[in-house]
Amino acid sequence: MSIETTWNNIMIRLKETSEDIATVPSNKKEPLWFNCYIENGDLYVQNSTTRTPSTKMSQRRKITKNDFETIYPYYYRWKNGEKHLTQEAKKLSMNTAYIFALIAHFE
Repeated sequence: MSIETTWNNIMIRLKETSEDIATVPSNKKEPLWFNCYIENGDLYVQNSTTRTPSTKMSQRRKITKNDFETIYPYYYRWKNGEKHLTQEAKKLSMNTAYIFALIAHFE
């Protein structure tokens, strides 16, 4: 899929209803759950209130399309074994773990 196709798929699917999805750890850590939803055309993530263990965000976070487009290319390199890339990607966005989870879930 392309960045645009994935982004549009996320926006269409979450427009109807929010969804709980899990992070995708690269080690043996247990995945954490978070809720994602659309509000006024913007994508947000927040702690899950229905699944455990939940993330521990201090407040909800907005995922911008620009943020998503910046992190997207890192996902496939990370998935193909370049685990060190998460540190590089995290310098670009504090939402890297959520964006990786969104890609894994919606593609």
